[in-house]
Amino acid sequence: MVFMPPRDLPWRNVSWKVLESCNYRCTYCLQLSYKRTYPTQIEETVACIHENLGEKYEIKIAGGEIFSNCDLAIRLSKSITGYGHWVSLCTNLSADTQDYCQFIEATNGRIYTFGASLHLEYTDPHAFLIKCLEISSVLPPYAKIQVHNVITHGVDRIEQLGEIKKMFEDKGLIFYTDLLVDQLGKYHTYTTEEKRAIQMFLGTDEKLICHKNLPCRAGDSYFILTPELDAWTCWDGYYAKRPDMYLGNMRNRTFKNRNKISICPFDTCSCPTPILKHRYKLKTSE
Repeated sequence: MVFMPPRDLPWRNVSWKVLESCNYRCTYCLQLSYKRTYPTQIEETVACIHENLGEKYEIKIAGGEIFSNCDLAIRLSKSITGYGHWVSLCTNLSADTQDYCQFIEATNGRIYTFGASLHLEYTDPHAFLIKCLEISSVLPPYAKIQVHNVITHGVDRIEQLGEIKKMFEDKGLIFYTDLLVDQLGKYHTYTTEEKRAIQMFLGTDEKLICHKNLPCRAGDSYFILTPELDAWTCWDGYYAKRPDMYLGNMRNRTFKNRNKISICPFDTCSCPTPILKHRYKLKTSE
């Protein structure tokens, strides 16, 4: 499913890993630590980011789990959109529906993507679907929920995930799947049978995700921020700790955007959503 963004949605966007705190401990999670908690100076932190950006951005906030502190998540939403930026969200949907409704209300209509991570180790997919539909009903018409899930090993699990994907899509929701990656951002090795099942039931192939040797705006119209406000061109650059992909730190005012298109050097691509990748391709083909 493809939906058109609103006309005033900023072209540039940033993925901000706000914190590491999370109420889940998924076996496939890449996070090494859960110690860094939500910043206490929300307004000051957002003001610092705003001053460094210099223009309107779509700011995607994620963790950890943002809603490990619902009150601060709502303050964050108000602060970001108060500067005229747009906000997108990634959450495991474990908070109460009312908390998410307050978060959406706090955006004053400046919300684009509501990312809901389905973790089957903790969540019943039917209850998760009901919650998604409840939240979808209060989103602006141009904002959509995107449900995503990590493909774990096992042919039976992959087939089951295909059935779950169809269940969500039958209700008009976007559902996409991520391949497993290790701590260095490299794809796990699936068996031949698993690869066949992934293509058959999910339509996913790492060749479709890879952006290697193609023009990419990572570091230009897109970059990532860590909890310490270190900026990197993309998550793969961060995982690899490549000095040429470090953009500086916003707190000490060393941040500098590349302002140019580069060629992707990676075998994987960790851009947040397929919609975002599609937007890159549209822009670079002009």
